[in-house]
Amino acid sequence: MRSVFKPAFTRTALCALSVLLASGANIQALAEDGALIVVEPIVVEGLVTATEGATTITGENLRREQSTTIDELFRNTPGVEGLQGPGRQFGDVNIRGVDGAGAVVVSVDSAEKNNVEVKHGIAFNPIFFNADFLKSVTVVKGAVSNVYGAGSIGGKIVLETIDPADLIDPERGYGAQVGFGGESNGPGFSGLTAGAVQVSDRVSVLGGLSYRDYDSYKDGDGEEVLNSGSEIVGGLAKAVFTPTDDSYIEVAYNYGGHEYIGSNVFGRANFRQDADYDNAVTDQSVTWQSFYGPLDWLSFDVSAFYSVTDHDEEFLRARAGSRAQPGDFDNRKTDSYGGTGYSTMLFSHGDVKHSVDVGGSLSLSQLDVTTETGGTPTETAGDRLVYGAFVQDRIHYGDLLEVIPGLRYERYDVKTDNGADSSGGELLPKVTVAVRPFEGSALGGTQIHGSYARGLRAPRLQELTTDEQSSRVRGGQTTITNTLANPGLEAELSDQFEVGVRFNRAKAFTDDDRLRLSVVGFRNNISDRIEEVTVNSVQDGNTTTLTEQIQNIGEATIQGLEASADYDTGTFFLGGTLTATSGENEETGEDLNSVRPLSGTLYGGLYFLKKRLRVGLEGEFFKGKNEVGQNQGVIGDSSAGASLFNLFAAYRHNDWMTVDARINNVFDRQHRKFDQIDPGAGLNGKLSVRIDF
Repeated sequence: MRSVFKPAFTRTALCALSVLLASGANIQALAEDGALIVVEPIVVEGLVTATEGATTITGENLRREQSTTIDELFRNTPGVEGLQGPGRQFGDVNIRGVDGAGAVVVSVDSAEKNNVEVKHGIAFNPIFFNADFLKSVTVVKGAVSNVYGAGSIGGKIVLETIDPADLIDPERGYGAQVGFGGESNGPGFSGLTAGAVQVSDRVSVLGGLSYRDYDSYKDGDGEEVLNSGSEIVGGLAKAVFTPTDDSYIEVAYNYGGHEYIGSNVFGRANFRQDADYDNAVTDQSVTWQSFYGPLDWLSFDVSAFYSVTDHDEEFLRARAGSRAQPGDFDNRKTDSYGGTGYSTMLFSHGDVKHSVDVGGSLSLSQLDVTTETGGTPTETAGDRLVYGAFVQDRIHYGDLLEVIPGLRYERYDVKTDNGADSSGGELLPKVTVAVRPFEGSALGGTQIHGSYARGLRAPRLQELTTDEQSSRVRGGQTTITNTLANPGLEAELSDQFEVGVRFNRAKAFTDDDRLRLSVVGFRNNISDRIEEVTVNSVQDGNTTTLTEQIQNIGEATIQGLEASADYDTGTFFLGGTLTATSGENEETGEDLNSVRPLSGTLYGGLYFLKKRLRVGLEGEFFKGKNEVGQNQGVIGDSSAGASLFNLFAAYRHNDWMTVDARINNVFDRQHRKFDQIDPGAGLNGKLSVRIDF
């Protein structure tokens, strides 16, 4: 937990904090004058807060999205897009035109999930995803996340699951939740159950199980997208201890079991690779998060994790001349260990208040690969260690000015047993200045901010592996790809500049409304950018032989504009988002494939039955884009733009039962987002019911 509240707290305060995070709605209380005051949701990991652009998706909004895929999770988050993998069970995250392993850190209950390795270059880094038990998703965009370490070019995604306090009825000392739902296009269904018990005044525990089963869906043309189904079994166990009134310990275990047919990257492998593969993935983590605040001015946060992803892929059958044989398999196991520890010191002089964080973090990933082709096994392995120390000061001058300078030294050491090694270190400075010049006026709630931050992405193990050869047959054409190691590969660095205006005010026009506005512009200057480069290409009849290498290609620039608006009167609501980003390889002048085309959303709706019923309409809009060079192994791929419309509704029957419904892609439009091989789902109805006991 992050010490964003006063260090001396009670178990009751901790429970209230957990409920706040889970609810997603603003907590309202009575001030001394009888007026309503509003407490905003608290960011779970507060080393980077809302001042620097951290945003959190919670409760009601998570339920409204009914996310089956990681793409749906970020539908209304500007600057963030999920790149969907096979079936519905995993994907990648793109933040402001940056994606791939090590560029965006993803954690679940503090366990990092971004170091899973795959066979297909650097373009895709699968995050195995299960929306069950999620209570909040925090997004930190860009290099301002550098206090967390080596993934700070893109940013950080923090997934937090439910705590015992989210289920326990304080009067009874226990509680439970049951949920179930289904989708029409698949079809598919899901179910979960969780229970929690207050064992004593100092100990509470939680356990939960979930299950999801989906068949292949149909696209907007009514064609089945083969191998787009999956089966997922999830599990969660937590224990929360409050040894004293000023300390907190949470131990959690997360489990995900995923089974699907497809390649280890794309579900529609039989179209793209002329083959079917059986995939079984076990994704597990154990985490420790603790807080100790012995003094009003001093607190300590310590977290540690162990995570393991074990991915078995077996070749089932071939089409069109694939050279693989039934029974050939590939096993990739990644073990990751790490943790973060820091202390927070509060002090002031005059009107100036300081909150100083000093600490460090470490993450070690170990990759073991076993491949068997024609009965002959081969093995490779490697280690990736990133670690560093940081200091930052959050300086407040009344309500007018906030300045956040920080500095981290980051070190990385990557070693493989059959390729090149890479190591190095870098100082990562940052500073944010935020001004609130209109407090006490009609424009109160306005923040003008600017920031600079330097980020780093260390090379990952797969980028250093040598002497790999792969082949594929498509449409009678054979492509043989030889991948070379690069012993001189260095870390990718970025210098990001950001400026923006945010407005957040209750009673903006009436006594019952709230208005939120945000406009942010950024520029990211990237040096030593890591990309897959074709060194040589030889055509011989129907066979093309490619020689490729992961290289530092030089400099690139990504810049963009993000905007969002949300207005809620208690009678109606409306809002929208806009993301406009461009990127250029400064060496060639070409566009960057990692940069997504223009996109946005619009939504609005009404409340009925004393706000127990909420009904809305949502539009999604995105442009098309032509692909440059080779990406995802597809030459010259491109996509067209599309406009999709969705309907959603939520009905809270009483304090213990909630029903959510959606109809996605109401007009059954055929569409495929840029950089995704499979088309998206056509018309898809969703229904879920949650019952609290």
